[in-house]
Amino acid sequence: MKKTLTSVLLSLILTLTASGCAPELYERLLISAIGVDRTATGCRVTVLASETTEDGGQSTFSGEGDTVPEALSQIALESGRTPLYSHNAAILFGMQCAESGIAEQLDFFIRHYDSRPTAKVFLAEDTAESVLLQTDLTAERFMQLSNGAKYSGAAADVNLLQLVNGLYGVNTTAALPVLRADDLPTPVGTAVLQSNRLCAVLTPAETQGLSALQGTLSGGEFTVKDEAFGMVSLKVRSTNSNIIFTGTAEQPKFTARIHVIAEVSAVTNTAKHVGNEAFPRFETALANCTEERIAAYLKNANGADAAGFSEVIFRTAPNVWREMGESCAEKLSKAEITFHVTAEVQRVEEEDIPYF
Repeated sequence: MKKTLTSVLLSLILTLTASGCAPELYERLLISAIGVDRTATGCRVTVLASETTEDGGQSTFSGEGDTVPEALSQIALESGRTPLYSHNAAILFGMQCAESGIAEQLDFFIRHYDSRPTAKVFLAEDTAESVLLQTDLTAERFMQLSNGAKYSGAAADVNLLQLVNGLYGVNTTAALPVLRADDLPTPVGTAVLQSNRLCAVLTPAETQGLSALQGTLSGGEFTVKDEAFGMVSLKVRSTNSNIIFTGTAEQPKFTARIHVIAEVSAVTNTAKHVGNEAFPRFETALANCTEERIAAYLKNANGADAAGFSEVIFRTAPNVWREMGESCAEKLSKAEITFHVTAEVQRVEEEDIPYF
């Protein structure tokens, strides 16, 4: 009986050994960021990978192929290790991917079972490779950029799931933060994509205008000039927006009402106490500044519907939306949009009491 049991166990061990087991950790390439650039014949993929040695560190590898998986296979051949995507924190696309249509390069990240839907997505101002080859770059930098976008409101903060929903959802448009390859990757604006292609690149101020129109702006400093206190910095806390469709299928019209809530974060003329009489002036200046940024966004949107006007028609006037049909995007690019902004600058405790 013991001999039989021993033989069975030995056979099982030999079978498992012959069939192969999962690679050891040192045989893995722990990818923390992936960059994809379009080439004349396909694509070039650059990865930032964490070392599995005791001293850790980061290394970069590049490969080319007709598709993203083929380029990654070239990286595996070069490194001698199997790529592991479940640790990936960031995906970067080169500008040419967005200009020619991002769907082909995006498909791999949608289909692969190890792809993380929460991975942050960025668009390089030039090439993704130039961003990932920056000295001392780590995956933590991309998390810092994501947090910075939330705090400043000057760039989009987008993960893979949000990008896919924006590109393939009904009445939706996608936005991606644009990175410049300085000493460290630096956000310089927001790219708006519609039908998988680049429509416009917004400045930080235009991005704040878009967010205000959407009612999603919840951070960022607006600096306004006041007759008594010089330059006044106002920290935006929240916004809400109500967009109403008032037109027809042939002549779409919208009215938007936006309300901004902020607080005083600094003034340049500190000789005077900021009394309650100053706040109406601050609120008027903040409302005017927000209107200027919304107008700048609408001027540079290049026909893209990032603010969600088509969704407003779909929800509130479905018959008009059906009548517009496939010409919806074209007609919306010529829509008449009026907006009015009101502002509330909160009187925090520090402003209600005199200086010590």
